[in-house]
Amino acid sequence: MTLPKEIIDYLKKFNQNDNSIYGFFGGNLALINYGVNNNNEILLKIGLKRIKESISSLSIARNKHQSYSNGFISSGIIADYLVRKDLIDTDNDFFNLIDKIAFTYGQNYLKAKNFDFISGSTGIGFYFEKRIKENKLATLFIENWISDVNKNVKNDNISIYDIYLSKKESKIINCGLAHGLPAILKLSIKLLYHLPNDERLKNIIDSIVKFLLSIKCNSNSLYYFPHTINPEHINTKADLFSRLAWCYGDLSLCYILLQTAKVIDDDYLYKYSIEIIKKITSRRTQNETGIVDAGLCHGSSGVAHIFNRIHKLTGITLLKESVEFWLKKTLEFSVNGQGTVGYRIPNISNKKHEIGLLNGIAGISLCLQTYLYSNFDWDFSLILD
Repeated sequence: MTLPKEIIDYLKKFNQNDNSIYGFFGGNLALINYGVNNNNEILLKIGLKRIKESISSLSIARNKHQSYSNGFISSGIIADYLVRKDLIDTDNDFFNLIDKIAFTYGQNYLKAKNFDFISGSTGIGFYFEKRIKENKLATLFIENWISDVNKNVKNDNISIYDIYLSKKESKIINCGLAHGLPAILKLSIKLLYHLPNDERLKNIIDSIVKFLLSIKCNSNSLYYFPHTINPEHINTKADLFSRLAWCYGDLSLCYILLQTAKVIDDDYLYKYSIEIIKKITSRRTQNETGIVDAGLCHGSSGVAHIFNRIHKLTGITLLKESVEFWLKKTLEFSVNGQGTVGYRIPNISNKKHEIGLLNGIAGISLCLQTYLYSNFDWDFSLILD
């Protein structure tokens, strides 16, 4: 397999700033990654130059929404990654500003009981997790986040409600990685590395794992975990469709359970997760998976990449076959004359969705590059690291 040259050529020519890790801004990681993997100084410099220009253009007036996916915080997350890889230099004043903005917005999200990853306090937590040993604001916010989450998972009774789908109209628990419990679980196991004796973190991890295992669909169902669940129906063993994707569904949820099992040394959870993941490999049709495009978020490249991650972690041959199947499907989704470089997102008119990291060709490129060069570094953006 080779990386379609048209994708890199298009990304090289197209330049627009939106200060979003999942949009054009984050899409520059595709050029940077390609430049590093191929010793291509020209593409590396183009990608880094755009990142620096985007950071320089930040303003509170223009970037009113601050979260993991937008504005100063989103820019700070990518800048932090590039600084740690010695690809750019940024002074302390820049990160001090980001820290203050992140803390202010993070505290507001906590007050609103917004534990969303992409647009809430959990996303802020992922930013501060990398800086927990570097400043007091990071330490303070992480303490507040742990305390607030722990209050909502006492005695295995989960009361962390969705603010993304339900818009606070009803008490729905979100079970997707993009907006729900798996992201909270992932941040908790990352924080456990820094705070190995924190009993609240252990309670959060234990409670979320038990909850997720308790809502498994009917034993004869093709699917395992619902996207969302109403607390009133927790004891009802439903047979609900669960897509194959990064944002929601069995695959990304089981990957986080697998990572959790390794961190807490839970042999049962590890084997249970592997068993489900193996069964998931048989789901390949549109009706079984919900896949209609090639994007990372809910398309074939995201599925290929997660299978690739799990294969790297486990070495299971069956998973390598699934990686190759979904990569082939990703290439087949390219249709000449339609969309951007042949790739289009159904029912989406905004061009950034066809170009950016989460749904567009930049993300598709990163998935293909990872398969070719085994460089997984960039997927911190999807909290798959």
